[in-house]
Amino acid sequence: MEEKKVKSHNLKYESEKKIFIGGVKAVDSFSEKQILASLDNGKQLTINGEGLTITNLDTETGNVEIEGKAHQFSYSVKQTPKSILKKIFK
Repeated sequence: MEEKKVKSHNLKYESEKKIFIGGVKAVDSFSEKQILASLDNGKQLTINGEGLTITNLDTETGNVEIEGKAHQFSYSVKQTPKSILKKIFK
């Protein structure tokens, strides 16, 4: 059985202007007020703020650079959508 290797995740918030994130699998959505990113460890990172812009996104290394002022960082377990059959046969 093959083990799935989880990459490390890091977050650096510099001078209330720049955010550096490592271990990003995908950016699910983004706006000037909120960025949602799926992480390699299976969690989802939500960044709320103002004037948020993605200045660099490298999908091969999983590194993302963001400029703007962040007010809140929150992590959650990414929910997988339930199939219709599972919803019907609870």
